[in-house]
Amino acid sequence: MSRAHPMPPAERRQAILDAVVPLLLAHGRAVSTRQIAEASGIAEGTIFRVFHSKGELIDQAIARALAPGAVIDELRALPPRDDLRATVVDIVSTLTDHARTTHRLLALLPLDADALPHHGHDEASRREKGERTLDAIATAIAPHAGRLATSPEASAGPILAMSFGSLFATPSTDPDAVASILLYGLTKPEKG
Repeated sequence: MSRAHPMPPAERRQAILDAVVPLLLAHGRAVSTRQIAEASGIAEGTIFRVFHSKGELIDQAIARALAPGAVIDELRALPPRDDLRATVVDIVSTLTDHARTTHRLLALLPLDADALPHHGHDEASRREKGERTLDAIATAIAPHAGRLATSPEASAGPILAMSFGSLFATPSTDPDAVASILLYGLTKPEKG
């Protein structure tokens, strides 16, 4: 392995945390420090210069992935699309991927998970995150406002609800199908 490029400590820490979540999803808490080092492009010993233990690293990576702003940042980072359908598919994919990741990561939390700063347990925090999520969705579809039957703000709620609700269908509904239902309804247009 070649030596990693020098980075300020805060950037190195973030790079390691970025590399850990996909490994946790693949291997759970059994991920090795060797796998983490390889994915981060660092020597294994560097992990312990940045984190006190593998457990601390894993807990911080999970807490960061579960942070209230994570999905909002992902939604705001979506590239603008000329096509409304493609925009809605991107939004639904982002929301459902985030929800699946969240559920998988929650299962990896330690028993004393209350010590981790994630998702805010109070109603005001949940409401504020929900409002910010709806705003990010509305902003993403706003360029297509002329094609919507309702305002982007009014359309954001059904997009969020259908995205999360589709995860509980058996089999799970794919984002393309959810986008079709949102945009065109459940029925075929009547010929006439």
